Amino acid sequence: MQKKDFGKEDNFWFDCSKITEYLVVRMINSDGLIVINNDYCNVNPIGISNLKLMEMRDKGKKYFGSEGFKYKILKESELKKFDKKDLSRIIWMPKNLKNEIQNQLNPTVALNEKIEDFCQMVSDEIVAKDAETLLIFAQKQNHPIFQ
Repeated sequence: MQKKDFGKEDNFWFDCSKITEYLVVRMINSDGLIVINNDYCNVNPIGISNLKLMEMRDKGKKYFGSEGFKYKILKESELKKFDKKDLSRIIWMPKNLKNEIQNQLNPTVALNEKIEDFCQMVSDEIVAKDAETLLIFAQKQNHPIFQ
């Protein structure tokens, strides 16, 4: 997988030729973003398989929820509207993806949002396997979505 260059104006959300490899889900109650990619991890804090989520996206189901949490699967057109400031809304991504992109993501968020070591605030499958644990971790880390 190619490394992303966050210094360019073509935005991180995402290389659109690879958009089907990623799934970005917005947690309605927190506005946090969950980045899912099967190449890195087959679990997520939503509690629905990645394959099922991708099928939901591809078949057009937008909103869903369980256990009091509401989600929206973002379409490619919505991701194209995001800018670098939206990177600070990421609250979960697979650990291997986070490790791969942290050298680009940390400086970009630091420059745009004045937040150092942002990737330390982002949860992964080791830290949070469900939405409740994810939000507790994000609050303890003083994640920007709670500021």
